[in-house]
Amino acid sequence: MKERSDNLSARLRMAEEQFEISQRRIRTLIEALPLGLLIAGGSGVVEAANPHSLQLFGCDYSYFTDRKIASLFAKEFRKVFSVNLAIEENVQPKEVIAIRADNSQFPAEVVIRPFASQSEPKLLVLVEDVTTRHEVERMKQEFVSMISHDLRTPLSSIQFFLANVADGRYDRNPDVMKDRARSTEADATRLINMINRLLQIDKLEAGQLQMVYNLVNCKEIVEGAIQSVQSLAEEKQIAVEVLGKFDNLYVMADEEYIVQVLVNLLSNSLKFSPPNQKVTVQTESSDQFVKFMVVDRGPGIAPADREKIFDRFKQVSLDDERIKGGTGLGLSISKAIITQHKGNIGVESEVGSGSTFWFTVPKMAL
Repeated sequence: MKERSDNLSARLRMAEEQFEISQRRIRTLIEALPLGLLIAGGSGVVEAANPHSLQLFGCDYSYFTDRKIASLFAKEFRKVFSVNLAIEENVQPKEVIAIRADNSQFPAEVVIRPFASQSEPKLLVLVEDVTTRHEVERMKQEFVSMISHDLRTPLSSIQFFLANVADGRYDRNPDVMKDRARSTEADATRLINMINRLLQIDKLEAGQLQMVYNLVNCKEIVEGAIQSVQSLAEEKQIAVEVLGKFDNLYVMADEEYIVQVLVNLLSNSLKFSPPNQKVTVQTESSDQFVKFMVVDRGPGIAPADREKIFDRFKQVSLDDERIKGGTGLGLSISKAIITQHKGNIGVESEVGSGSTFWFTVPKMAL
């Protein structure tokens, strides 16, 4: 009898030890969980929180004392944190806005599950900060928009030329048609090269565009860019004027990319300038840099917005039509190109008085 009692006691101790081990594993798992875990009672008051919840909401445990779980989220989402609602419905993961202790907000995905504890219904809520997920998705969307913007200008030029050929506008001017055809062929070649380079997405996202530097005459850069936007200029009835002499100015640059930057600036200025106006291309030379400038008579840009429009993969919500759609994204890739050339890019503008977009490239003395 005593032997049986000892065996039973040993088995009970072993079961208690196993239970304690299991409890420790569960606690370790909860503490290491990379999600916020909150438990609320039937009244909706927070009863427990794991360490990651403190990081998410920027607080300590005392912050949750006597606090209703719904108050941790924006008002429009609070109704989903109801024990009764969770019991009645099979609540799927939801995206909500969570509120930190300092009243700042972050997007969160929550999973809400009811469970019973000592006959009292409770609520278990898992909280994940999805800010990074949103940022990655936004970057993907803006990257696609950026590429669309950079491809649109040469495609529009090719389309405009072909439409003119189909309409017979060059039937009596074969020499003009040949000139336009050469310009369009250059656009097509640049478009193909651009696509081949932009397909290197990993390097582009890392800011590691592959540059092939050569000694380039500034006149060739300006003429190449103007040829690319000539059809757009004709369509918009805007003259592109070149000021200054730069036959003997040279820079060390990747010609295709620098031409693309100038094309971006010119196409933006043409797009937002009134008809029958001028867009001017100018250059200035200093001891170390050549400065390219595109001057337009468009609507201009407000001071608060000027620093935002070159931000890489960052879309801004502005009233200025210049920065809507893909324009700001085209400027962001222009900034990446100029930065790799060890130059600078910027804009000078006044609302209602037009804008001057400019960039610098290191000068090479012969």
